[in-house]
Amino acid sequence: MVPTLFRTSIQRLGQAYLGYQPTSTSIQGESWVSSLIQALWQFTREMWSNRNHIVHGATVEEVAAILLPQLQEKVQEQFEAYTNTPGYVLPRHEYLFTQCSLPQRLNSTYDGLQCRLRSVTEARQILNFQIHYLRETSTQVLS
Repeated sequence: MVPTLFRTSIQRLGQAYLGYQPTSTSIQGESWVSSLIQALWQFTREMWSNRNHIVHGATVEEVAAILLPQLQEKVQEQFEAYTNTPGYVLPRHEYLFTQCSLPQRLNSTYDGLQCRLRSVTEARQILNFQIHYLRETSTQVLS
């Protein structure tokens, strides 16, 4: 159904062109419509590409420059949560926070920060799993 509608619209555009150019043939009208669609498609793609370059950066360096401060902020939030929340992670995972200081960690590479965030996220998931498991076990034992 959509191709028929699209084909009908193209034919109407060709007829409109021929209405303004009475000396033209139907082949010239179809050619004009084809050129118009191609120009609109190219304009839309270039506009979208420009938008992506503005939002996400045009090069790998620009992308890293955009994402690195966000990663550093997340790492800083994790350090603050660890400092302010006793039992933020299991004791066996505390090395993630005690291995080096926050300023040293923030000077890490993009990949280093990304790996660290994943490690802390996994440590938190392990803690949550253990808490859930202990609650279930204690409920069974105490009931």
